Amino acid sequence: MNIIGIDVSQGESHATLITEEAEKIVFKFKHNKSGFQILNSYIKSNTIIIFETTGVYSAQLTTYLKSKKVKFYELNPLEAKLRMASLRRNKTDRNDSFKLALLGATQLTEIKKHCNKRSTSPYESLRILSLRYKQLIKCRTRILNFLRSSLELTFPELKFSKMLMRF
Repeated sequence: MNIIGIDVSQGESHATLITEEAEKIVFKFKHNKSGFQILNSYIKSNTIIIFETTGVYSAQLTTYLKSKKVKFYELNPLEAKLRMASLRRNKTDRNDSFKLALLGATQLTEIKKHCNKRSTSPYESLRILSLRYKQLIKCRTRILNFLRSSLELTFPELKFSKMLMRF
């Protein structure tokens, strides 16, 4: 059985493939069509993928793997940290992907018990929409703060705080 450990980041992921022959192959891919084709070139029929859930960053990967019907396990970040505590000495994306793959090779039966128990009910889509809403609110707040500070620097004699609070 081949195991791919993926450390998901914003827009790009680092991955390590551990083959049945204990060969280690390290690669990275972007979260776009050509990047997922790179990932797909390493996936065989007996491949299992393990990665940490990282909210909106891992959502694209999850959607892609579901559409290709690839067997995968999403680890809760806290659970992954606890399971890899003895393995994690220096933290880099490349090392984390290897340690996730190693975790899959050594503790796969335990991981199977705890992962992917999410419901496919409407609550799953509501959870994703809620995460997106929170992300948009943070973005809006950042933009308003930037606008407020720019206006106060440009026109120090005027008070914009009350006007911008209405938005």
